[in-house]
Amino acid sequence: MIFSLPGGVCLTLPGILPMPILMKSLLPIFAFLLLLHSTPSSAQQQTFNKRMHLGFPSTVFTSIIATDSCYYVTGIITDSVPPYNDASIFIKFTLDGEPELVKALRDTVVSYSTWAPVLQGISEGNLLLSGQSRDSTTKAILIKYNTLGDTLFTRRYENYGQDGLFIKLKAMAVDEAQSQYLLATEEVESESLNDADVVMTKIGENGEILWRKRLTSNNLNEIPHSAISWQDGSFIIGAQFNNTIVADFNYTCRDYLFAVDSAGNIEWQYLSPAGELRRGATALSPAGDGGLVVASGRGEEFNINPSRNGLRWHSGLVYKLDAQQQLEWEVEFIEPLPNSFYNRFNKIIRASDGSGYLAAGLFVQGIPESLEADLSGWLVKVSPDGDSLWSRALRFFEPQDPYYWHHLYDIKETADGGYIMVGQTEDINGGWQGQQGWLIKVDEHGCLVQGCHLSPVSEAAAAGPRLLLYPNPADDFLNVFLKDSALPRRAGAAFHILDTQGRLLAAYSAGQLEEATHMIPVHALPAGPYLLQYLDRESLLWSGRFVKR
Repeated sequence: MIFSLPGGVCLTLPGILPMPILMKSLLPIFAFLLLLHSTPSSAQQQTFNKRMHLGFPSTVFTSIIATDSCYYVTGIITDSVPPYNDASIFIKFTLDGEPELVKALRDTVVSYSTWAPVLQGISEGNLLLSGQSRDSTTKAILIKYNTLGDTLFTRRYENYGQDGLFIKLKAMAVDEAQSQYLLATEEVESESLNDADVVMTKIGENGEILWRKRLTSNNLNEIPHSAISWQDGSFIIGAQFNNTIVADFNYTCRDYLFAVDSAGNIEWQYLSPAGELRRGATALSPAGDGGLVVASGRGEEFNINPSRNGLRWHSGLVYKLDAQQQLEWEVEFIEPLPNSFYNRFNKIIRASDGSGYLAAGLFVQGIPESLEADLSGWLVKVSPDGDSLWSRALRFFEPQDPYYWHHLYDIKETADGGYIMVGQTEDINGGWQGQQGWLIKVDEHGCLVQGCHLSPVSEAAAAGPRLLLYPNPADDFLNVFLKDSALPRRAGAAFHILDTQGRLLAAYSAGQLEEATHMIPVHALPAGPYLLQYLDRESLLWSGRFVKR
């Protein structure tokens, strides 16, 4: 199992109120009406929500490239033959999210791990991916693919130091004009186990090393998280300074950004305010006006026991630095949950229409010392002026709840103006079958269930819970958008699925989020009509019907 603790229509028909269970003779008519009203119009953007093993024991999707005709995805699988090494996977998906080509780069001696969302297109239609591999030692790797998933070359790079103990690829940037690449790795030497450093390796078109440089400081970890190409052959690296390995109290955690020129010389540096605990510059996006947009987060220190404190990352943070690296604006996303303790943005991109920036990642509600946590996929949008436009939570449900965790690692804009994301769903009690790759397509408003961004048409509708379902009929998952301003104060809010005889078939907690899209599994249900109820303890708040195809 690949374990990674992180450090795809409205149901209610117009004018029809929730109804009691229909007589059997009316069910075919009702199913036809559902089909009629749930068919998307040609103007709607396609959305879907899929997860899959692709025939491997464990599968994780970490990077995606979107084209007009298909999606290219890379990630990690655990091989099904001894010694069960991790391997890199390459998948070509149709625009409907169906896999049409799957290839794995695997070896009985060498493992390949490509966790970071770093897949990029390069010249001649080829693709470049980086990560780390291990045989007797851990090395950084660079993999060049063609669009058929054939490996054109694989290059492996030793630790920068003479006595390298640890190396982890965190980021890659591509200078397309020069056909050169920058790898940013976190590296540790055996004589300084508590001091991680940033190592930059500039690589030529064929994988040859052009230069390597190490960024060091005393008693602080420098951990890279992100990198992008900039102007005139330069690169920007986003990192974090912290003392969390050497200190048990009074933590230092700061965003650290710096630019290097084509020769690796530092051009400028930026450190976040010393009085704040920052998540690190986990993702970067050019602003288009010479500025830089950064994804990070804020945290707080909390007591674990008399001898040690912990860190709680309670919010997501997006901010912009102008061309002189001065703070222009910032916006903080704080979900209204008292026990939210680990929020992280893994990728940020700029919308092509200039409407703002989208950041994807995850947030966690639960108990830091316990595995009983609810990890939801997270997508937010910020305007060009730093206004929070929306925040979308995406939750899977399984019988093992709350032991199902959900991560979003990468996001790209699609040809129809929507967004495609990849990640994983992870059942931490699931053994070999615990992880599946997650592919999810939303519209331009971040809606998996189209219409989630719209306001109720009346004050009466606004006062109560608002639910939308998609698709209907459903195959694998019934995606339920719920907005209920009273939900954080409810004690036992849940979804119930009933058959046509009123028998309870499944029940799922609605959690604590005032607004979220809940992905409820229905693949085990026989084909036919069903009733979905939303209740608070025994009080029925909403009901409506759906069809399992």
